[in-house]
Amino acid sequence: MRPLKLEEELDRCGYSIVGPYFSVVRALGGVPDTEIDIAVLDVDVQDALIFPLVDELAELGVPYLFLVDPASRILLEQYREQPAITKPFDAAALLRVLGDILPPGRAH
Repeated sequence: MRPLKLEEELDRCGYSIVGPYFSVVRALGGVPDTEIDIAVLDVDVQDALIFPLVDELAELGVPYLFLVDPASRILLEQYREQPAITKPFDAAALLRVLGDILPPGRAH
């Protein structure tokens, strides 16, 4: 699913969107200034692996789920128990997992 299509689907289901960030550095810069209820994180973005951002979100108590490419399947041991969806994915699968973590309408 393309990022913009994903944003439209999440918005339609009642989730507010912050981002997307296509850089770990930009995302790290945006986290402290943004109220985030849940994060959907692609493990491998353009400039780096996502794990420093994951650690910051966890420190802030923000729940998250990973989008993982089956070819790379990069997940460090300490994150293997976190919710993850394998790419490519459909909107229904993502919404199901998001709803288990944070139902629509509970977001700020």
